[in-house]
Order: sequence, then structure tokens, then C-alpha cells
Amino acid sequence: MITPSAEFALGYEVATIDMNDGSSHTGIISSRTDDMINLKIGKEEIKSLAQSEIASYESIPSSMPIMKNKLSKREIRDLLAYLSNLTEEHGD
Repeated sequence: MITPSAEFALGYEVATIDMNDGSSHTGIISSRTDDMINLKIGKEEIKSLAQSEIASYESIPSSMPIMKNKLSKREIRDLLAYLSNLTEEHGD
């Protein structure tokens, strides 16, 4: 929240991946192992890319603004306290 591009939750990281064969792919990282990266391209297409075939990998920065210079330490602390105390109401 303070620096949104510092770390991405799985399914939220957008990356451009250049392959050894010269091709390039951009999409959302849907899963990652030591051997493979699954890249979601569009609504349905999933492309499995072998880590051994990847020439370069670039994470695209989050579009969320950096809040570090917009909120004071106290405001950040208050916001985190507020968010941590939210409860989900269930309507049956």
C-alpha cells in the first residue's frame, strides 16, 4: 500500500517477458514455479513459459500511487489500524 510496486500478490503482477527465441509476451503472472511461469494474456489465454527459455523479465510498475510521500506516518498508522479492524458483514 505504501509502495505498491515493491511486491505483488499472485495474479496482480503484470510483466513483459522476452524469450531466447526473440519473441516477447506481456500479461499477468498467474502462477510461477522454479521451472515455469504461467502468463495470462487476455481473458482466457494462458501461456506457459519455461524459465530456462526466458531471456529477460520486466515487471511493469503498479498504477497505484505511492502513498509514502502523501500521508504522514500517523495517517499511515491510522489507516492500517482502520483496515485491520474492518469486518465483513454477511447478509443471509
